[in-house]
Amino acid sequence: MRVGVVIPNCMEGLIFPYPFADQNTMIQMAVAAEDMGFDSLSMNDHFTTQHYVARMWPAPPRYYEPLMMYSYIAAVTKRVQLETGILVLPMRDPIVLAKQVSTLDVLSGGRVLLGLGLGAYREEFEAANAGPNPPPRKALLEERMQALRELLTKPKASFEGRYVHFKDIEMYPRPIQNPVPMYSGGNSRAGLERAARFCDGWLPAILTSTEVREMIAQIEGHAAKIGRDLTGFDFAVQQGISIARTQAEARERFLSSQLWEHLKSLKGSTLKEQRIEDIEAHSFIGTPEDVLSRIREYRAAGATSLPGLIFAVNTPKDALESMELFATTVLPEVKKL
Repeated sequence: MRVGVVIPNCMEGLIFPYPFADQNTMIQMAVAAEDMGFDSLSMNDHFTTQHYVARMWPAPPRYYEPLMMYSYIAAVTKRVQLETGILVLPMRDPIVLAKQVSTLDVLSGGRVLLGLGLGAYREEFEAANAGPNPPPRKALLEERMQALRELLTKPKASFEGRYVHFKDIEMYPRPIQNPVPMYSGGNSRAGLERAARFCDGWLPAILTSTEVREMIAQIEGHAAKIGRDLTGFDFAVQQGISIARTQAEARERFLSSQLWEHLKSLKGSTLKEQRIEDIEAHSFIGTPEDVLSRIREYRAAGATSLPGLIFAVNTPKDALESMELFATTVLPEVKKL
């Protein structure tokens, strides 16, 4: 299994306390992840402060643009894949985004993995579309997914939709990968259908192994209806993790982390159908042996990669120590699965 770690470019104030992540912290974590043997990095995407974060912290957190941050990281790493987990596509022009992704894929030597989604916080979209009659997010997302695929795969791309229109766009330099792997982010039913229709993988977050199994079956059902073969499709699960030498220590660290506060904030959106109060069922919490056992459950349920491990920590030092513990005790066994 491919295993990756979340880099906190847009997680300060959400998953990690404020202040936490500056550019030097992210470079340090990225280089350490590659040195430790992780296969990929994951970054999130935010444009402005969420309402609950503004209530919690006295100053706005620092949200670094992921593709620009990855261009910096690509220059100091050689192997790790660079995954967006996720880019909020309704907030991004598909032509500009295609140019950015193509450029980053060339600069990194073909290491980009493109996770795309609706975005968990509607208030960000509303702040950026404050005029009358804003376009519907879901329709915009689906059109832009299709348009982005055209731009990244066709030497000369055209698209005519309700919200997206362009003609004879020649996007050069071409990305090294053809196609650049595209993932549908999110746990919703619509996200599952989008994964089957448009994408090379599915990128959910904080699910139980039973939910993973059931949702994979739904994606397979959607694919069968349209006659699509899912050979090579990546069921890429993002999970919270708290790893320690004892189960009690791991549980205490998880419940005292900003990650736990973040998960509670998502009960009205991304995690509205998950019973996240059962923390052991939705995250990897415990000793290295406990964590490895849980990962095996997810592999048996159909997960093919773990690209976004979100360590439940409150300092960069704790993050690096937790990554090191996982890398030395769990990672070698997970790569065999």
